[in-house]
Amino acid sequence: MKYEDIKKSLELYNFIKDNFTYGFYSKNHDKCFTRDILKENYETTLFNNYCLQTPAELLQRKVGLCYDFVEFEKDWLLKHNYKVYTYYTKHHNHAFLVYVDNGYNLFETTYDRINGIHNEKTLEDIKNYIIKNQKNNIKLYEFSNPIFGSDFYQFVYNITKDKKYIEEIRNKYKVD
Repeated sequence: MKYEDIKKSLELYNFIKDNFTYGFYSKNHDKCFTRDILKENYETTLFNNYCLQTPAELLQRKVGLCYDFVEFEKDWLLKHNYKVYTYYTKHHNHAFLVYVDNGYNLFETTYDRINGIHNEKTLEDIKNYIIKNQKNNIKLYEFSNPIFGSDFYQFVYNITKDKKYIEEIRNKYKVD
């Protein structure tokens, strides 16, 4: 199926699963990286080289992280008149999307434990489902307009406003 032919959210989900790879685009190297290529250097390279892609860039490169996927999903869903909520959690540094269609639907393409489209009656129920399946007592940060081209630290800081957390990650994954 071509992207232009997608008519339903389930078709979008299947398109992403069939066509995209989990990895990240590095503005510094002007290339995409995946875990199997970088192996033990994956996190260090990721946290110091990641660049948030636009939906068009992800569609072209077909390699991205949850942050890129969420923006791609959001773009399609908004163009098709769905109400959308986007969230970030420090647990696994993960972003995800919820859209409204016959209830509230978690649209998850990158976190294997809860991969798929999961429906609940209320937004609070879907948030509780996410919290329960990630780690209890995690904080969810709602966000709406990230800055495309931002690096990992800018992306997370713009959502959390947590300088201490950013410094902890910077110190842990410092480039030698």
